[in-house]
Amino acid sequence: MPHNLSSVTFGKNQSTAIDAVTDALEENITGLIALDAHERCVRVKTDDPSKAFARHV
Repeated sequence: MPHNLSSVTFGKNQSTAIDAVTDALEENITGLIALDAHERCVRVKTDDPSKAFARHV
């Protein structure tokens, strides 16, 4: 099963990054949710294409 990787840009505000992860959880995403400080984004990896998640903040 292919993995789908979405990135969510979050800028300098830490609370914005937390909000993006919270939104991913509220969308019932099952998979890996990671904060990437170097790329300044939230990465969401899931097996279900219908659950692909991207939120620009």
